[in-house]
Amino acid sequence: MPSIQSTFVKYAMRAMRQMSLIYLDDIDRMRLEHDKALCRLPAPKGLHYQEVELPTCSAEFCHPSAEKNPKIILYLHGGGFLLGSARAHRALVGKIVSQSGIPALSVNYRLAPEHPFPAGLDDALSAYHYLLDQGYGPKDIFFMGDSAGGGLVLSLLLKLKSLELPQPLGAVVLSPWTDLTLSGDSLERCQKNDPILRAEHAGSWARSYYGSADPKSPLVSPLFGDWKDTAPILVQVGTDEILLDDSRRLGEKAAAAGAKIWVDLWEGMPHVWQFAWAYVPEAQQAIDKISRFLAILSEEQNPSAEQPILEQLAETEEKSQPFVEWWQKSSEWLQQSWSLGKK
Repeated sequence: MPSIQSTFVKYAMRAMRQMSLIYLDDIDRMRLEHDKALCRLPAPKGLHYQEVELPTCSAEFCHPSAEKNPKIILYLHGGGFLLGSARAHRALVGKIVSQSGIPALSVNYRLAPEHPFPAGLDDALSAYHYLLDQGYGPKDIFFMGDSAGGGLVLSLLLKLKSLELPQPLGAVVLSPWTDLTLSGDSLERCQKNDPILRAEHAGSWARSYYGSADPKSPLVSPLFGDWKDTAPILVQVGTDEILLDDSRRLGEKAAAAGAKIWVDLWEGMPHVWQFAWAYVPEAQQAIDKISRFLAILSEEQNPSAEQPILEQLAETEEKSQPFVEWWQKSSEWLQQSWSLGKK
């Protein structure tokens, strides 16, 4: 049964969604307000940030305070391909970095509609080459992303395969958008339960991204790709989100092709609930699993497709906050969130 904390946060998400609808016709203002809202979420202390320039975009290193780790995470943020930034994702990326001890390079890939497909994918590929040029080997690199960024991670895996370039050590995708043809039944089935995404807006956002490209192209909609001989993939998705079937069908299709993929379903969780790790116990538990998955791949390099990874991840210790501490933090965040869109 979902925690009371998750119910509270979903209520806040619904309120924020209603306010964000004001800016549907003003993409610049929507980007500003979106980033302002996410920047209010707390990031762990003791992290160090460094901005770098890539050939066509910028990126941000996030380094843990602990001693240097030879691995690195290439992170692609979410935001429907139209919104988001590395800075706005510091709360989520920083938590994963802090807990895993692995630094991350978070990419400010170019956004639609100004830069439709394949601009974002080209930037992601450029970031991978940048890390290789910095001395990281393919098996030192993890790919990770959420929502549209999760879909972009999967497209990047397929792009590497088509170019016959080496795959990374592994990938983690959170609530990925894998089907821009919008053929999943959960778009309608889960609409009343999804507190943040609306199916009625997904079509226009998808078209803004793929432009003149075929939405069934695997590099646009990785659901339709050939997943044989790709890196191990962990998918986390909530049963309350309209993109649920994007993950479920990906898992079924990729597993049938012999891919090493594990789909971790979370009952009653909304889209990218991991952002709320400071308030929601299920978010902290999900990040515990992500950290453990990275550790397993780092130790074993090449787990088999039959290996009970989800069972191993379930052994991670559950962590929860005292109710009073949770209530104080959640109340502060909700009060700040109410000001979204106000001058």
